Amino acid sequence: MDEILSTYEIQLIVEDYHRLESSSYCTLYKELKPKHKTENMKSNTSSYILLAGPIDRTRVIAQIRLVGNTKVNFFLNKMGYNWNSDEECNICNLHENEDLHHFLFKCPHFSSVRNCYLKKWLSDSQCSVRNIVENPSRLDINNVYFYVQAALKIRAFLRNE
Repeated sequence: MDEILSTYEIQLIVEDYHRLESSSYCTLYKELKPKHKTENMKSNTSSYILLAGPIDRTRVIAQIRLVGNTKVNFFLNKMGYNWNSDEECNICNLHENEDLHHFLFKCPHFSSVRNCYLKKWLSDSQCSVRNIVENPSRLDINNVYFYVQAALKIRAFLRNE
């Protein structure tokens, strides 16, 4: 019986990876692979989930990982924030789409909080969403959380939301 369950579990994991590879929802998924197997969990678990700390901060990393190609969604402090990432950012003059990369790294209205919290990732070689969400430390998670929180407040103020 254990062998049947083990074989079925492997089959389900293979099917999940196949769906992951064929998904067009978020291209970031294809770059991120779980790296840690824990004794109390049957499947691979991303390392940031296992770090001790406030769950609301960990959720921000999960929400960044779940952003799709056409929609950005954040739920933070009982407030929902969402926008279409294929539309031009209407709070800056860069004439770029307001996708996750623009929100995290480019929009000039967030530069003061970006320089405070995301400084580690601002060099050209580190400037990618993948570098932020792949195996972050607890300090990284806190910095990303505080950046997203502050940037969303600035964005809401500038848009009169």
